Amino acid sequence: MNFEKHFEASKEIAPELVRYRIVAQRTDSEHPGAVRLTNYAYGRSVEEVLTKVRKVLDKPGGLYGDAGLYRVVEVVEESPDSGVRQRERADLMRLEALVRESVLPRTHPHTTARRRVLEALGEAGGLCTARTRDADGDVIVCTLEAGHYDVDDRPPFKDGKPGGWHKADGVIWSDSGGACVPHGAL
Repeated sequence: MNFEKHFEASKEIAPELVRYRIVAQRTDSEHPGAVRLTNYAYGRSVEEVLTKVRKVLDKPGGLYGDAGLYRVVEVVEESPDSGVRQRERADLMRLEALVRESVLPRTHPHTTARRRVLEALGEAGGLCTARTRDADGDVIVCTLEAGHYDVDDRPPFKDGKPGGWHKADGVIWSDSGGACVPHGAL
């Protein structure tokens, strides 16, 4: 036995809202109610529609309330282009896994190639943001971790220790150069 209920914000649904199907399954086989409940709600995300449904049903005496008679087992987007979006998300997840497993391990630390991979994965937040320009006018971004820069340090070729100045591939620079943009100036 199944039961369906629709939760809608109003008669007119905003175009940016997506319809979701929320399926809940009975937790107690002795309970005389339906084995599965299907609820429909409109929202911008899975979290939003679950919140809407739980707000109505997760109160004392409600289906998800004190007794916990039902638990959500499935939330599915139901719209004409949901299949396309789900395939796109799956493709992006496969691509991200490929980049993490194959491309990232093959890049060398402190190189522009590694920085680009980390930026594509959204994980470059811990890197230095200092920039300079090379002789051709191309922008070069530091590839070291944020906080590495020490103005009193000198690079190894000037009898200093490595890591004090900015570095990207074979280029080393300090914040005092004319074409340099230090960390906080972005």
